[in-house]
Parts: sequence; structure tokens; C-alpha cells
Amino acid sequence: MLSLSAPEASLYAKACPFGEGIADAFPGSKYDITEAAKCRALGRSTACVFHLMRAAEAAAAVVSLRLGGITHKSDGEPLTLGGLFKQVSDRIELLPRGPGKDSWLKLKGFMSSINRGTRTKVAHPGVNFTEEQAERLFEQTQAFLEEAEELIRP
Repeated sequence: MLSLSAPEASLYAKACPFGEGIADAFPGSKYDITEAAKCRALGRSTACVFHLMRAAEAAAAVVSLRLGGITHKSDGEPLTLGGLFKQVSDRIELLPRGPGKDSWLKLKGFMSSINRGTRTKVAHPGVNFTEEQAERLFEQTQAFLEEAEELIRP
């Protein structure tokens, strides 16, 4: 029998763990955000991080398109988070200086941290994440998606 604490049960049951705004802005991320929350509630830390990276990648594709970038290679294969980061980064550099660009640069920082710090590690065998690491990455990914949602909002 599985037993969850009240906070774990609440997290497990949430339909939109990062909120409706993020679910609406990034529909391709909704499944993985929900699965990440369930995995976190169940103490499945590495699985939680895996789903968070998939959610971040789907959101990064939306951001890339918003900035006029691409999401797929010429052969039809989707870009990885690293490829999407390059698309976003290159387009941010073309923006005029000012508060708008500063906001995009903040988002670029989130993306870089997620890509280099986590995405490239979780994709390979032998790397496992603790509950504390999963919790931090859950919060970091949520912050990334909140920033991105604000920037892509019409």
C-alpha cells in the first residue's frame, strides 16, 4: 500500500502543478510537468528531473518560435534543448539594448543553467538526483517557465 503525506498527496493530485497560465502557454509541457510533480511526490527524484527537462525543452521550443527561431533541423528532427538554447540566445543578442532585452537575458540565464547544469546529465545513465536536487530543479524549472510565460504573452 502506498502512503503519502498531505503535501505529497496534494502535489500528486494537482492537474496543473505550475498553474493554469503555464499550462496554457506551454501545452506541450503540461504532461511532463504533471508527471514531474507525481514523481516528486513519490520520491522518484531522477524521474522527476527527467520529466522537468522534457517540459523545459517543450517550452524552449515555444520561446524559440516566439523569437523567430526554429525548432527542427533541416532533416525534420527536433532540436535538443541545447539547440533551442542556441536559437534563443542568438536571437536575444539581436534585440536592442534596454529593459526588454534585459528580461530576455534573464530567461537566457535560466535556460543555460537548465541545459548545461541538468539536461545534459539526466539524459545519460549513471547520473542520479537526490530529493533535494529534484526539489531545487522543480522550483528552478517553474521559475524558468514563469519567466518565459510572461515574455511570450501577447
